[in-house]
Amino acid sequence: MGKDRKPVGTLALVALAAILLSAVAFAVDADAAKGGKGGGANNGSTATVWLEPAASTYPAYGYQFEVRGSGFNPNSAVYISLTPNGFTSNVGADSNGNIAFSWSTGAPGTYTFAAYQDFQGHRYTVNASVSFQVV
Repeated sequence: MGKDRKPVGTLALVALAAILLSAVAFAVDADAAKGGKGGGANNGSTATVWLEPAASTYPAYGYQFEVRGSGFNPNSAVYISLTPNGFTSNVGADSNGNIAFSWSTGAPGTYTFAAYQDFQGHRYTVNASVSFQVV
């Protein structure tokens, strides 16, 4: 490897960061089949998060899919995290309590999207989550 070449890992990380920052969109109506179901919220909601197209594995590096959810507090912020990479953001739930945003895959691994809402004095509770593999 020449001295002027950057390690592939660094370039992949920069490209992934750019994709992640551009991939999050705000709420749209979620009116499709539901997949992985999360736990209930403190306010009695039955929040659910799923992926479209529905699958348990997705191809690595750039495959785009939708993360959708329902059962959140209407017209409120829903905080999203992706583990293990540490990505966090928020999306707005629409007037029906639905969320949706686009996402593109990165490196192979097992990931979990978790959705949270603030219910009791800034105590965050996982309302719903969905796990998937990138291969």
